[in-house]
Amino acid sequence: MPYTTEQVPFVQGMKPGMGVNLVTGQVTTLVFPTLPTVVNSSPSFTEQEDCIQTSQDYASLIEVTGDTEGQAWTEGGEVTVNASTAFLRQLNYTAQALGFVCYRSSTTVSDLPTTATINGLQLPATVSDRILNDPEGFLADYGTHFIAGFVNGGSFIGSVQVQATSESELQSIQATLGVQIKEFDAGSGRIDSSFVQNLQEAAQTHKVSIKTGGNGVNPPQYDPSTVENMQDYMDNQFVTDLGTGVPLVAVCFPWEALPCVMNLPGYVPGTLSPAIDQGVLSTLRNEYRRLDYAASTAENMQENNIFVSDASAQTLQSDLVAVNEAQSRIENLTFAELQTLNQSDITPYLASTQYLADLAAIAAGRAEIAWSLGLDGAFTPNTQSDPGAIATGSVLASPGIDTMTTVLQAQHGDGALTCGFVYSFVPVPVGSQPPSGLQNQVELVAQMTWGKHKYTGTPVIGNQPGQASQTHWEKYQYDQIGVWFGP
Repeated sequence: MPYTTEQVPFVQGMKPGMGVNLVTGQVTTLVFPTLPTVVNSSPSFTEQEDCIQTSQDYASLIEVTGDTEGQAWTEGGEVTVNASTAFLRQLNYTAQALGFVCYRSSTTVSDLPTTATINGLQLPATVSDRILNDPEGFLADYGTHFIAGFVNGGSFIGSVQVQATSESELQSIQATLGVQIKEFDAGSGRIDSSFVQNLQEAAQTHKVSIKTGGNGVNPPQYDPSTVENMQDYMDNQFVTDLGTGVPLVAVCFPWEALPCVMNLPGYVPGTLSPAIDQGVLSTLRNEYRRLDYAASTAENMQENNIFVSDASAQTLQSDLVAVNEAQSRIENLTFAELQTLNQSDITPYLASTQYLADLAAIAAGRAEIAWSLGLDGAFTPNTQSDPGAIATGSVLASPGIDTMTTVLQAQHGDGALTCGFVYSFVPVPVGSQPPSGLQNQVELVAQMTWGKHKYTGTPVIGNQPGQASQTHWEKYQYDQIGVWFGP
């Protein structure tokens, strides 16, 4: 079926008359050096409120901004995103946080050619020859569409994020802001006096981060005491500040919208509109955008040490490599391959959910905990009859609430000795802010329990890889366990 008009994010350097490949997203050769356009009023307004509690929530909001402000895959080999998506990707990624995001987008004017101008366009002879004699090569070099013009406008996006240091603290924050969560989930949230009151209560004991960004506007920055003004800016000032806006999206026409193409002697209709399932194309575009978000998230986590243990750092790098490879698999699909795909064929290309979930687990503090254990021959089981011999191993664990992870339970006479560790968030006194940085917010403690007796080691913090917390049973120092952030 013939292709339809599409919109992609404006990128510096775009000009009317350029080719653009909506399968790969690359801007290509300037075909029409002169393409007159006419400015017309084109008002529209989009608003969205979301409560962000998972990585998938962020990815879904990115899709909203993509649908509103345009979407593409790559430009010149680099990822092309709209301004709001870029803002979202810069947010500090953590699973122990509650976020409220307000989004506004407005279009103002369109700057497009008239129908008469489109009907009067003439192809350069070299381009006409390429279409007739090498249509696949033409599509590869000139793209599936050309840029007809632009729609101007702009956007505002604001984020309020409350950081917790444990699951119980997160539940407490969720309880304090329960009404606001429901309202934002329903898309009717407002930063009103009730929101501010509850936010200021949470800010007394938790880190609150408030950020704003814009495309075509330069919004004020806020703190918990002034955040209520953000709502007034969105409702009353945003559109005024925007004026006629800036180029927001490029409007792209398919080649077969041009009479100069359709009227070429010998041209076969459909030649420049490969029969690609548009549902497949939409799914792959959305997937690429999610993979792009996952890659940027992984890079942000690396830059800001949002991981615990060397093993998690290695997994983070492996995830980043895998995400880039998944993007490449989509980028490298040829027109011939795309024409053979249906929805049931593209499952192997859909990897973002898996990697976003893994990144969320790493950002929540999942770490490899290495251990060494020595139990003498009086225990069943034991590491070896001779005191001093040890067993070693490791386990993946996430920080809990004073919950012991058991490595081994051994019988001794009529009692049982439980050996393991407690991996948790560093306790934060009421009225104090948590330490900055995930690695400073978690601690690991070796622990043995014997009936009502508990033997604990000295805590080690997440920024101390290789340093062990050790403890032993009663006076027997060779019956001991040591744990550290591995490997």
